[in-house]
Amino acid sequence: MQKELAQLNVVSLSRSAEKTSDASRLSDLTPAELMIIRTLQSTVPSAAASYQQAILDLRSERLSYRGTASELRESLRETLDHLAPDDQVMAQPGFKAEGDQKKPTMKQKTQYILAVRERSKTQRGTITKSIELIDSLSGEITRAVYNQASLATHIEASRTDVWKVKRYVDTVFFDLLEIAEPD
Repeated sequence: MQKELAQLNVVSLSRSAEKTSDASRLSDLTPAELMIIRTLQSTVPSAAASYQQAILDLRSERLSYRGTASELRESLRETLDHLAPDDQVMAQPGFKAEGDQKKPTMKQKTQYILAVRERSKTQRGTITKSIELIDSLSGEITRAVYNQASLATHIEASRTDVWKVKRYVDTVFFDLLEIAEPD
């Protein structure tokens, strides 16, 4: 019993340490970021993890931020997949795949979500353009990092660009997840 008690104490202490380190990380987040993470955790936990990882990456010194941009894009993609499953989007009257796509695009999923919520055409236009911008910027950042020959010429620019992507993602999440603005 003493061995088991000792093991339980070790497990308890390690879990306590894990919670403390997670709490200290969460304490660095803005109220808006916390609201997004909490909402995502309750709906799409893997998207919450990607979003939180991107924030942690942006707050640390990295050699490359293309993974960070990918985390933000994936958190958004997973959220869109959850809120607008392919089969439901494709079942809408008048649905037509864009270009050579086999599945709905992020833009089409966003339009579906906003249409289901009965948002006006004006409201849909703003968020749809934001989604297009995030998709475009994420791709451009990844391509720029990949194509750059000199590490020194793109490190800071990439970080700055990813912060821009994050701001757009935050805005889109507040709208898609219907989160009220923090006080």
